[in-house]
Amino acid sequence: AGRWRIRADFRTHHNHENWSRVDLLCASTSVAALGPPSTSSPKQVFLTDFNGLPSNGFTATGISDASFVCGVVGMEAYDGDIEEHDSGDILQAYAYRQSGTWRIRADFRTHNNHENWNIKLLCIDRPVASFAQSSAPPDLCVTDAAASFASIPTDLSTARYLGANTNDVIPFPRYTSDLRNLGGLGEHFQGIARLQGRRYLVVSGGVKNDTPRRSELLVYEMGSQSSTGAWSLPSYGYSYLSPAAADRLIAVERIDETLWHAGGIQAFGNVVAVPVFGDDPGSQGSEIRFYDLTFPSAPFELSTWIDRAPGVKSNAVGFTRLQDDHYGLVVWDDTYLDFYRSNTTSLGGGFPATFARVPKNDVVGGFQSGGGGISGFGAYQSVNLVMQCDGAMYLVGARNKEKGSPTFSTPGDDLATLYRVQWSVGSDGLPDYASPPTLYKVDQHTIYCEDQQCNFGAGAGIYVPNTGKLWLYGASHWFHDGNDTYNFNEYSY
Repeated sequence: AGRWRIRADFRTHHNHENWSRVDLLCASTSVAALGPPSTSSPKQVFLTDFNGLPSNGFTATGISDASFVCGVVGMEAYDGDIEEHDSGDILQAYAYRQSGTWRIRADFRTHNNHENWNIKLLCIDRPVASFAQSSAPPDLCVTDAAASFASIPTDLSTARYLGANTNDVIPFPRYTSDLRNLGGLGEHFQGIARLQGRRYLVVSGGVKNDTPRRSELLVYEMGSQSSTGAWSLPSYGYSYLSPAAADRLIAVERIDETLWHAGGIQAFGNVVAVPVFGDDPGSQGSEIRFYDLTFPSAPFELSTWIDRAPGVKSNAVGFTRLQDDHYGLVVWDDTYLDFYRSNTTSLGGGFPATFARVPKNDVVGGFQSGGGGISGFGAYQSVNLVMQCDGAMYLVGARNKEKGSPTFSTPGDDLATLYRVQWSVGSDGLPDYASPPTLYKVDQHTIYCEDQQCNFGAGAGIYVPNTGKLWLYGASHWFHDGNDTYNFNEYSY
């Protein structure tokens, strides 16, 4: 009758519950309209309905993220009945960006079936709105980097082996060592990173033996495991040969079809830094891309990126926040360590084209020490930055001694090495990040990664839990059991 009304209900086992508060957003009809957003409309705010969305769905809206900022403001999952003991996310209803448009994720985990949805989406014209990233987990630091690194276990029992199901998301023989994939030559997984304080694992890879070639990020949800704790202590709790159903591949994000090789990655908060290069780095150069995984099932690329000059490779990156609240990045190209500092304290401010370069031969105590193998000298596949709680910066590099491992040689020794990264102090008492730092070798361990669970020739990644410790994850080159599972190790304590 010409008035707005509020519908609020949450059906429980016995009684409907009262609502303590409902916030109502109202906009004048001079600037707002009901119906789908339109760039030709004089209105700037639009409230539109998406009804009968499929159960457990990811729905395309067709609304451009360049023209509008959208968010879910109303939702209804009819006939829903919560499965309270399920290990997955019970309720998901949000808007996210992918491939230039807004999409809707809607799911309500029930006792038997996922329920259909009605969603109200509010969209605002871009000139008067902005998109802010969801808040990230707090920065975590290592209490004592050297002591924690020394405490990382170097060998694991099979009870601690981890695995996740691929659920046929990626067709065979991609990312396998099968002869139909040329034995996996050149096509394998490269980097591994656990999202801070969450039960998600991100793996980078490059598809070489298919058309089109492409670099990718794969996101796994370890739904049977803790968000904050170790996944392998005191044991996985399931067989790594037959992982829990809740441990599964939930997203595959295509990065680039020309720069098809994705290297060693690192996550900071909800953002993952990814280096990519192609067949001819000499003419193409390489890039560093950044992906927001606030919603892990729907990664989206940030507008911030680093374009490396032709002839400059990017094999692996380290990514963290510096003492002055700017973002710090290190890029490894097999010869140099290039250190970047963001232009502002916001990642959206980007990075300068300039960087501070440290040749590997300048590292005090040696860089990539430990020798090579009969197939050649295996270089670092990951270089992760770690902040100690007193502000000291460390770098952890991981590699396999055999250059050809495991395709052309024996598995080889997996090595992890800790370095101290020290800048001169500026007049403000903070490190002078514009100058090259000095790196000092602190410690090195041989890590045993057996039964094809991992190989540091693929990659490894550092993780800092909320206990101030330092854990290590090891990546496998390929899928396992055909392409049914992906196995990996967590060296936690």
